[in-house]
Amino acid sequence: MVPSKFIALGVALLPAILFSNARAAAPDDDEPSLAVFEIYYSGQNFEKTTEYSTKVEERLAKLGGFSVITRADLQTGIAANIPQSADAAVNDQADEIHQEVASAEDLFYKEGPEKALQGLLAAKEKLQQIVNRHELSERIRKEYVTAQLLLALVYLRNNAQDKATAVMEELVQRVGQDPTITEDNYHPDVVALYRQTYQNMSAKRVAKITVMTNPPGADVYINGQVQDRKTPATFEGLYPGKVTVQVKKDDRASRVKEVKVEEAVTTELQIDLNFESALAFNGKRFGLVFRNAEDRKRNLPQFASKLAEFVQAEYVAFVGIAEQDGKVGLEGYLVNVANDQVLRETSLATRPNAVSKNRVEAMAWFVRNGQAPAVVYKPWYSNAVGWVLVGAGAVAGVVGGVMYSSYSSDRDIAECDYDKRNDCRDHAARLDAKDSAETERTIAYASWGVGAAAIVGGIVAFAAMDEEDPDAEVKPAVGSRIKTTAIIPTPVILPSGDLGVGLGVHF
Repeated sequence: MVPSKFIALGVALLPAILFSNARAAAPDDDEPSLAVFEIYYSGQNFEKTTEYSTKVEERLAKLGGFSVITRADLQTGIAANIPQSADAAVNDQADEIHQEVASAEDLFYKEGPEKALQGLLAAKEKLQQIVNRHELSERIRKEYVTAQLLLALVYLRNNAQDKATAVMEELVQRVGQDPTITEDNYHPDVVALYRQTYQNMSAKRVAKITVMTNPPGADVYINGQVQDRKTPATFEGLYPGKVTVQVKKDDRASRVKEVKVEEAVTTELQIDLNFESALAFNGKRFGLVFRNAEDRKRNLPQFASKLAEFVQAEYVAFVGIAEQDGKVGLEGYLVNVANDQVLRETSLATRPNAVSKNRVEAMAWFVRNGQAPAVVYKPWYSNAVGWVLVGAGAVAGVVGGVMYSSYSSDRDIAECDYDKRNDCRDHAARLDAKDSAETERTIAYASWGVGAAAIVGGIVAFAAMDEEDPDAEVKPAVGSRIKTTAIIPTPVILPSGDLGVGLGVHF
């Protein structure tokens, strides 16, 4: 019999056992936050990358285990920390602005300055957006100078001297001394105002900025104009206020940054050119672009951590289609930003022109659990190579059979016995039949040999079929990432010979 004290112990422990299992099986209340971005490589533009990344993000949100930050919230965080990309169609914008400035100038001379003011203000606003985001190309520079000078002239004709001077100060601060601003190109009144404003502002050029880059040795563009020294360097003679800075090296370029410089103060600016040149947030892409796999291995953890700071994420996942070693696959990476470590990485064979539900599910499971669902292979009978070999073997077998039949017939003719048969052919015909029989026998045996080898090869191809089926039904190979702890009572024999209750802890 079981002693009553052990029965009592078991009854007393039962609620604790049940409570322990219930607590252990419950999901974490505080799920870590996760941001999902795209990954690209230079020279590769697989359009389905965006669709894959968004679908994996949606699936991860349903699976749980992470608090997935929505794409809309990610876009807000990125826009607040990364200047807008300079990949816009600047030439198209310049054409549009040129037409607006030309129309305003025509109105100025035909109907007066008041009619031209609104058009010029609209053109100026568009130009200002461009010069704040892009290097100041010669064309944009010319359009900017023309619009500013014409706007100043409109203010002068409206007796708004202060506004005209303010416009001219903006121009001087942006372009400095411009040799193209002469009476031959522009109205004498605004040329005189420009020269006077430039002279008055010359004494204010006392601000400095030190630009440092990773890597060093980059060209520096201040207000769109390339400077005479490479980074790291300090540039003097700047007007206090806002200036734009961009750095370039080889085929890499940073975003255009707007920096406020102050009088008698050296402003320091550190630019991670490697990181900024990898940013791909231009309306079509939403993530990072690397030169190659080595560049990705070297920089992915650090770049992921920088992105995580922008969007307040604890983990960052990257999803994208890439071609490596001649094979196209859906790549996935999970980075723990707390220690700049890539926790998980995988590549799943996929088609570049279609989105597979299987691959979406597999990648989401991999990011969440560290393992993809069980691999499902295509059935053996879908192996085209196997069927081609078996078919070739069958054809070779038939050819061999036909040739052997011909061989038998010609052999009979060649070996006909005159003493026993009276239908034998003449000597010449028998010799021809003998030669044909030898050839036909050789072809028959060769055909059978090739056919047998082909059939065996087909069988081997069927047996070795390991082509993964990206469209098969997904069957997860692992369960939840949440581990459970269970306390299980088991009967034991005590040294006294009595039956007792033991407690086993299972993890």
